[in-house]
Formats: sequence, C-alpha cells, structure tokens
Amino acid sequence: LRNVKMNDGEFSITPWWPSTEGQDALELIKAISTFESNGVIFEVQYIGNSDSLLIMHNGSEEITDSDPFMHTGHPVLKILPLNSKAEAERTADALNNYLLWAHKVLSHHAVNIERVRNGKPPLNMVVTKWPGRDRSLITFEELNGLNGKILASAPMYKGMAKVFQMDYGDMLEHEDDPALEISEKLDAAFEAFSDGCNFVHLHTKIADEAAHTHSPLAKANAISALDHGLSSIWNWPNLDDYIIAITADHSTPSHG
Repeated sequence: LRNVKMNDGEFSITPWWPSTEGQDALELIKAISTFESNGVIFEVQYIGNSDSLLIMHNGSEEITDSDPFMHTGHPVLKILPLNSKAEAERTADALNNYLLWAHKVLSHHAVNIERVRNGKPPLNMVVTKWPGRDRSLITFEELNGLNGKILASAPMYKGMAKVFQMDYGDMLEHEDDPALEISEKLDAAFEAFSDGCNFVHLHTKIADEAAHTHSPLAKANAISALDHGLSSIWNWPNLDDYIIAITADHSTPSHG
C-alpha cells in the first residue's frame, strides 16, 4: 500500500515510507482482498506494515511491475505483458483493472477518511512488483554441497531459507546500534559453525535503511558502525579456517 496523488493524469507515489501503518493497512487490505477480472482471480494476504502478498489464480507471471521503486515520487506504472501470449496480455489487463478498482475502494474507505481527517496521508493505492510462480527448486545443499543457515531480521529471508531448505535464525534488528546488531549476528554465526554448519549467510539492512534517509552522512555513519561491529570477528579462534566474504546484494544510493 502506498499514498498517491493525481498529477497530470498519473498516480504519482508520495515520497513517504509507510513503515508503522500496520493496523490501518490490515483493515484496508481486507476491503480489497478478493477480485476477479478476465478470468483471473486475485487474492491478497496481509504480511505486515504496508506489505501484502498478491496471489493470482489462472494468471501469468510474464508481466511487468507497477511499482516504479517504492517512494521515489515517480508515477505508478501500467502493467504490461512481457510477451505476446494471450495469457500474459489477459493477466496484465486484469491486474490493471484490479489496481484501478482497489484505488477507488481505498479512496473511499473509512480508515483513509479518518487518516485524512487526522492529517495523515491515505494509503490509497496498491503497487506490485516481482511476479513469480511457485515451483520446486533445487536445495542449497544439493547445489553447493554445503548445509547452510541464514541469520537475518526480515521475513523475506525466512521465506528464502524455507525455499532452499536452509536453517534460519531470526535475529533482532538494532537500528539505533548497528555495531551491536552485527556483533550479535556474528556470535550466532560462530555458534552455527560450531554446531556443524558449513555456510552461513549473515544479513543486515542497516546500510540500506540508512540510504533511504537520503543523507550521505547517515549512510557513512551506519557503515562505520557496522565496521566496528565486524571487528568482533577477530576474537574467533582458528579464524584462518574460515572463508569470509563481505558484499552487498544491491546498491542503495543515499540520494534515493
């Protein structure tokens, strides 16, 4: 769910991140949880904050996103088919119908009317991204010959661990103390190795979240704090026995 305003005939996403709107979002999702168009049945399952899972029955995953990238201020994109197959074209048309219908329902919902009355931006638009089809995948151990574990603080990584049949450790996120967060995760990683694990994926969103503040200084401070927390790895015995890689899954410029 996002807030949009009409601008030159387009739905422009407000540069605002609805991170603490869980109760309102849950009530709004209930109102748009089922829809049917062109033979495609839509079902929405609430996940948390402003995020949900949109399930399409009798549809195609060969379609584009409507999300231009979260809170960048760009207009919501029209869904397009990625090929000329009838199923993709039918699904794109159906999803566009759903998004327009959802906008109408959300705009007139009592929760959003109350939000406007209280000076809050209404959550009046659904944006979609990353369509895919559930299918069986080779496990992490089958592919790499290693039994792996993921240590993270976000639901997505718990799901990823389940898909690849890896162990998962749900860790606390310390936004105000990145050094503590990374240090605790390193302790958990060492414990996992001691218990016989061969591979540990340790993840933090600290640098990514700092970039979304649009402050280069905030991101520099976050990276510095993470570096401080990483220093605890020098206390590991037999450190030369480990291969350690520090990398990023994507860049997040601090101006965007």
